[in-house]
Amino acid sequence: MFFLLFRVISIFLLSALPSDAYPQVQLGLTSIIGTTRNGVEFFGGIPYAEPPVGNLRLRPAVLKGSNTWNATSFDANEFGKACLQPDLPRINVSEDCLTINIVRPPITSPYNSTKLPCLLWIHGGGFLAGSGSRPGYDGSSLVRRSLERGTPIIVMTINYRLGPLGFPQGLEAASLGHEVLNLGLRDSLVALQWVKNNIDAFGGDPQKVTVFGESSGARAIRLYMFSGGLDGLARGAIMESGGGQPIHPASTRDSLWRTYVSAVDACSFAVESKNSFQCLRSKATTDELFDAFAKAGISRSSFDWLPVLDGPKGLLPDYPSRLNVKVRIPIIYGNNLDEGTLLTPQNITGPDVTRQRLFDLITPSPAGDKALRHAIAELMNIYPDDPRVGSPFGTGNQTFGLNPEYKHYASLFGDLTVHAERRLFARKLNEASVPMYAYLFSDPDAIKVMPSDFRPPNAAPGSLGVPHTSEILYVFGNFAVENNMMPASAKELSTMMMDYWIAFANGMNPNDGKGLKRPERGLYKTGRPRMMQLKGGDTKMIGDFAREHGTAYMNQHAVLFNR
Repeated sequence: MFFLLFRVISIFLLSALPSDAYPQVQLGLTSIIGTTRNGVEFFGGIPYAEPPVGNLRLRPAVLKGSNTWNATSFDANEFGKACLQPDLPRINVSEDCLTINIVRPPITSPYNSTKLPCLLWIHGGGFLAGSGSRPGYDGSSLVRRSLERGTPIIVMTINYRLGPLGFPQGLEAASLGHEVLNLGLRDSLVALQWVKNNIDAFGGDPQKVTVFGESSGARAIRLYMFSGGLDGLARGAIMESGGGQPIHPASTRDSLWRTYVSAVDACSFAVESKNSFQCLRSKATTDELFDAFAKAGISRSSFDWLPVLDGPKGLLPDYPSRLNVKVRIPIIYGNNLDEGTLLTPQNITGPDVTRQRLFDLITPSPAGDKALRHAIAELMNIYPDDPRVGSPFGTGNQTFGLNPEYKHYASLFGDLTVHAERRLFARKLNEASVPMYAYLFSDPDAIKVMPSDFRPPNAAPGSLGVPHTSEILYVFGNFAVENNMMPASAKELSTMMMDYWIAFANGMNPNDGKGLKRPERGLYKTGRPRMMQLKGGDTKMIGDFAREHGTAYMNQHAVLFNR
């Protein structure tokens, strides 16, 4: 009650101030009241959909209309809360989380007479964790950089439903179909529709939206390009380290769903009656849903709550390797050098453990257990158990005090889930005549600025290399978030990367000749694959041939690996 009263009083006080004291945007009959900070204007926590609670829980998001606010003003001074997820304090998360944060140049900018290009960020986190409201994703530095180089943009970040509430699994979910499957994927499309309907009120051009994301956010973008979901909602896309974790039919992980629902106090009885969705909508409280994460043993490192196959009219009608590109828009797509190290156990002991971990990651395979074990054996032969060729790459015989199998598994895991996926998608883009610019982020200083809560605790020094997620703060220009002193070469690379991304958002080409002097990026061609090496002091075009035999085998047998 206190917080509700405080919010009401805050909105009243804001609305009583002179109209030029805070930036304001009119949506229907409601004034969205933001704030000015560090030379940009910020509007946070704006709902793009109706709260997915009560009867709207575990259903497709309902687009927020401009005349459904029931208020004359809305306080948009703070980031929206993260969606329910494990391992975060209850106070930091909410079910009413389908919100968007918007950063724009100041209204006094000389560019405010022209509708601006926009970047919309879809965060990563394995479809189980994360939030577009993380400090590292604050778009202020990107917007300021866009002003410095004379090519202003608007930057947006969103939240979407995660885990059991965003990606229901099991037999009951499969029987309900589109009504409950892949809700988190659908949320981001609703956010893009909201942007199309409303961003012009903030000074943005709804015809010039570029969607960008990392890890599961990038993977979502790739799936939208296969399903046609991005059609009419974005004119370009940037995918950073888009993972390719195994995809299964919805019915496969029934025990996963049953375990979660059984941990919800009000609905533990509903598992056997096959009426769990109705119970969760009508009886469960938000606190019970949140507490069930811990009771069910769900942690942020889980790979269980992923998109599922959802039928001919769904977002995932078949394994991605069998689908064709439907949305033909320009693309930037890249990876980090050592994608596998972040999620490789530092206590891994030998090849038998590697075989079993890969099997557990993928099973059940459409080809059956015997074929899967044979394919894993082939991969083990292709990838030698030799530290000199393991990940982190380019570190010779160093093992960082760990078992040499660590580098072996990290190279296999990183290629199977990320690098092979990029090459397979690049081939499909080339076949569809879609322009693609590729990159490999390999800056050795990246680990110093990698978000601290992304790093494994007590990781052996040097063992992560240039890992998954380590490019993020370079893209957003938010080194200060981690309070690290970065060398000049890393700061220059960050500015260069921001310039590439901003140029692409403005003209669908990263080579606009504005901002920092930087190498020109060429298009990726599967017959002559070349990509930009993003490395402080050594950024240049390079070939894309590393571990080519291994990733080719993975892609040749993509469906066997549930890809």
